[in-house]
Amino acid sequence: MKELYFIGLGLHKLVSAELKPYHKGWMITRIFVPDGFQDDDYDLKVLELVIADADKEGVVLYLSPQSYQTSYQYVSLGFQTYRGVPRRRPNYKGGKP
Repeated sequence: MKELYFIGLGLHKLVSAELKPYHKGWMITRIFVPDGFQDDDYDLKVLELVIADADKEGVVLYLSPQSYQTSYQYVSLGFQTYRGVPRRRPNYKGGKP
């Protein structure tokens, strides 16, 4: 896993996701979307890049409260609350995480 994932949007504009090692997996500590791009689902697009790598490497992902605003958006990507923290196991197909 990388500690930084990003999507370039143009000159000096990046959507990014920052990660840190956490409890036998990786914690997504921050997702940043520049002003003017929040309504274009770029947060989900950069998260899909992270998930693709996590699935390839068999890594569990966690979301910090600072990295997302409404957790219901991420339920469709397989994140479910585990001990108070949204967690996603590799290659999530639905059902219990």
